[in-house]
Amino acid sequence: MYTIVETAKGKQCSLFDEYRYVCDRIRNTRTYWRCEQYINCSGRAKQNIEEPPVLTSPYNHDPPKEANDIAQFKKDLKHRIREEQTPLTQLYRSELIKRYISNPENVATLLLFHQLKIILYRTKNEHYPPLPRSINEVYVEGKWRMSLDNEDFIIIDHHNPRYLAFGTLHSLKVLCESSHIFLDGTFKSCPPPFAQLYSIHCYSSILNGTTPVS
Repeated sequence: MYTIVETAKGKQCSLFDEYRYVCDRIRNTRTYWRCEQYINCSGRAKQNIEEPPVLTSPYNHDPPKEANDIAQFKKDLKHRIREEQTPLTQLYRSELIKRYISNPENVATLLLFHQLKIILYRTKNEHYPPLPRSINEVYVEGKWRMSLDNEDFIIIDHHNPRYLAFGTLHSLKVLCESSHIFLDGTFKSCPPPFAQLYSIHCYSSILNGTTPVS
């Protein structure tokens, strides 16, 4: 079994039979791999396109299991960041729990969130659309207009004048059924290129406080 992970410098690394290989050279459709510790180890493998690597020279050391676990952990986190809109701290805890259930002894060697934070936020930012320079360039499409429950999160998308209203059918239902609502507008904390942020909250007896609905 093999998979492609990243080295500490962000380069591709083949993980094969628990050993780590870096690319030595590519010739036609064949890739030649050498052990990541190639200065002290002669371990080598070759690989045709989409086929598993084949060992051509043995290793002289034990596989770096801890480094492999960390690399796979990073890879799985990055994959989920690219595919989901889950908050990073929640996503990190989810992957950590998954590994604890399957192999609790390995969790102790994994990196803490603050040690991965820069890498994870960089991955997240790479897959965000560029920030608009004016209000007329604001277009919210695809997954960016969906809530965490996969509901359409945009109630109004008005173009002249330009403004957006966020919420779901459920939040509108809550708003209509509420006897007390709270309104709040702010200019100072509104992200550019918008001029004002206006929110509507309803009282929730379940939360014993207010909850935003739009």
